[in-house]
Amino acid sequence: MTLKTLLLLPALIVLFGLLAGSAGAHSTAGRIKVDLDLSEPGVDDFAYFIESYVHRQLYDGKFAESRRRFYVREFIGVEHEDRRATVRFLVLDNKNKRIFPDAMNFSRRPDGVWRYRGAAGDFIPVYTYTMRWTYYYRRYILPVSVGGTALGLGLLALLRRGRNRKSGRHSATGNDIAAERQ
Repeated sequence: MTLKTLLLLPALIVLFGLLAGSAGAHSTAGRIKVDLDLSEPGVDDFAYFIESYVHRQLYDGKFAESRRRFYVREFIGVEHEDRRATVRFLVLDNKNKRIFPDAMNFSRRPDGVWRYRGAAGDFIPVYTYTMRWTYYYRRYILPVSVGGTALGLGLLALLRRGRNRKSGRHSATGNDIAAERQ
């Protein structure tokens, strides 16, 4: 290999990594759609809902021919306050080729699911996408393992208590045991 090839190979790998990462940033491949119920979700958690809602519904009735005209260009951040959150972002108007800032406000229901109040005043549950294995782990494996751990600790305590009773240590103090040994 020449020196030129050795220098070019890492540069191509880095460039490919940057392009591959940005293209699939909010991909739903291998993910399951679930209600957003995290206590303090980040921008990426809200992004799946916001991108779709901005593109399809947020500007209906506000602009002529608004369907499929607006896209979220960049997320600026999320601010949490008690059971409310505000997500700020930049919107690309694809028709006029201009960018403008906007924000969406969310509130959290008592059951923990985040929701957005639509233009008609109705509350829309917010969804996100999570990896399949994360969903199955939280939904099935974690509750079983917590229950199994509690059951195991209870069984261990019962066995230990029974063993202590058999050996007669349950009523003896440290001084009594030392006196018995002499």
